[in-house]
Amino acid sequence: MKKRIVIIAEYFPPRLGGDRRIFELMKRLSRKYDIHFITLPPSYTLFIRKIESYRKEENDQVFCEGMTGHRLNLPKLLWKLWTRSFLFPFALTLTYFSFQITKKIAELKPEIIIINNTSVYTGLLGFVASRILSKKLLVEYNDLEALYAIGLVEKKLNPFLLAILGRMLVLIEDTIVRHGWKVTAITEFIKNYANTRGTRKDVKVIPDGVDTDFFDPAKNSGVQIRSKYGLSDKDNLCVYAGRIEESAGVNIILGTVQLLEKEDTVRFMIVGEGDQQLVNKLAGCSNVILTGRVPKENIPEYLAAADIVLVPFPDSIASHSVSPLKLFEALAMNKPIIASAVSGIKEVVSENFNGVLVSARPKEWASAVLELSKDNNINREINNRKIVRSKYDWNYLAEELDRIIDTDISAV
Repeated sequence: MKKRIVIIAEYFPPRLGGDRRIFELMKRLSRKYDIHFITLPPSYTLFIRKIESYRKEENDQVFCEGMTGHRLNLPKLLWKLWTRSFLFPFALTLTYFSFQITKKIAELKPEIIIINNTSVYTGLLGFVASRILSKKLLVEYNDLEALYAIGLVEKKLNPFLLAILGRMLVLIEDTIVRHGWKVTAITEFIKNYANTRGTRKDVKVIPDGVDTDFFDPAKNSGVQIRSKYGLSDKDNLCVYAGRIEESAGVNIILGTVQLLEKEDTVRFMIVGEGDQQLVNKLAGCSNVILTGRVPKENIPEYLAAADIVLVPFPDSIASHSVSPLKLFEALAMNKPIIASAVSGIKEVVSENFNGVLVSARPKEWASAVLELSKDNNINREINNRKIVRSKYDWNYLAEELDRIIDTDISAV
C-alpha cells in the first residue's frame, strides 16, 4: 500500500512559482506515494488582491496528474470581513483554517505533511496541524518569507509596529524551520541563512528546475508569436515572463525600457499580469508589448520568440534567496539571459558563460541589452540547455527529494 503525503498549498493545479515547484516534484513521485494537496484561498486574493478576485470552485475535490486536491473555502461572513479590514479577519481565518486543515489531515491519515513555504499562512497552518496530530513535517524553505512580507508592508506601517511585526514573522519562520522533521531549501543562500541564524544545520538543497521535455526549443520556433505582434527579423526582442510586481524586479525592466525607448531595433515583451500601476506605466512605453496572462502551455512559444530573456530581481536580502522558475525555463529554451546578480541566481548562472549578470541599476541592464542586441552572434550556439538537462530537470530533482522523504519515513 502506498504511503500517503499531504501538501498544504494555495493552488492545485498550480498557478504561481512556489506551488508549481511542489506540484512538479510530487507528480513525479505519485506512482510511489499517494499524494493529496489541501489548498486554501490564495494569499494574493486575501492580502493584496492585485491579480484576481477569488471565487469558490464548484468542486471541492479535484484530480490531476494522479494526485488529489482538496479545496477549503472561507464562509461568506469571513469573506465580507476581509473587504473591510485585515488583522481581525486574518486572525479569524487562521483560527478557522487551523481547525479545518487539522480535521482534513486527520481524515487522510498521511505519513508526512509538506509545506512549501514558511509563511504565516499556509506554512504556519501546516506546522500547527503537524504538531497537533504528531505528524512528520517536511519544510520546503523556498523563500525568506518573513523578510519578503516585511518588505511588502514597510512603507505602510510606522517603525514601531514594523519592528514588532518583523520580530514576530522572523520568530514564526525560525520556529517552523527549527522543528521540521526535514528541511529542504532551494538555494545555498537559504541554507547558510538558516545555519547563521542557528535555526538549522542539516538543510538539504534542492534547487528549482524545469520540465525540459516541455520547454524544448526543438518543439517551439516562436515564429507565430513574432508574426502575431508584428515583429521583424531585425527586431531584437527582450522577453520577461512572470508576475508584474515591484518585488519581482519589474521596476528594473521599466527603467530599462524607458532608457532604450529611442532604440528602434530593441523591443520588449512583458508576458504576465499583476500590479496595475506598473502595467499602466509599461503600456505607456512605445517599445513595450504587453500580452497579459498567457496559459502555461503557451509559455515555451513566447520564450522561443525571444532573442534575450530577462530575469530581474531587486537588491534585497529576500531576493538573494530566490531560485526563479523563469530562469530555468529560459535556460532550457537555450536563450541568452540577462539576470540580476543575486546569490540564488549566481549559484546557477556563471558570468559570461550562460548569461550576463548585472546589478539592479537600469543603466546596467540597458547596457547589457544593447551589448547583446548588437552582437551579430546573438543566436550563437550556447550550452544553457545542456546544463539544465544534467542538473535541473524536475525528474532528477524529484529523485533527490524522494531520497530525503524515503529516509526513515516509517519511523515514529
